[in-house]
Amino acid sequence: MTNVDIAARVNLSPSPCLRRIRALEGSGVIRGYRADVDRRAVGLELTVFVFFKVIRHSRENAGNLQDALLALPEVVACHMISGEADFLAEVVVEDLAAYERLLTEQLLTLPEVTDIRSISRSAR
Repeated sequence: MTNVDIAARVNLSPSPCLRRIRALEGSGVIRGYRADVDRRAVGLELTVFVFFKVIRHSRENAGNLQDALLALPEVVACHMISGEADFLAEVVVEDLAAYERLLTEQLLTLPEVTDIRSISRSAR
């Protein structure tokens, strides 16, 4: 949205609205902005949600796994969760064959991982 549109929506004039936005950016409340990419348009047809179980619960194992997952360009999000799995990663790839390569060549080789489960959906 433009500053003028935001100002109209919150019933402020544009100048004070922009000052408030800049203050929120400066204080770290607004950390940044992002592009909303159409994954299909760039050839990423498949999103896979991957559940990981780790060997032993520890801060070190959790940190190592999260760092390893986030280093992979196919991983667009990674969350520590509880229940039957310890981590949930959102993986975006071209197709099922690309996911199978990622799974066998990289994900299954992670030392902290004891089990991997996944569900997938096609890009919208």
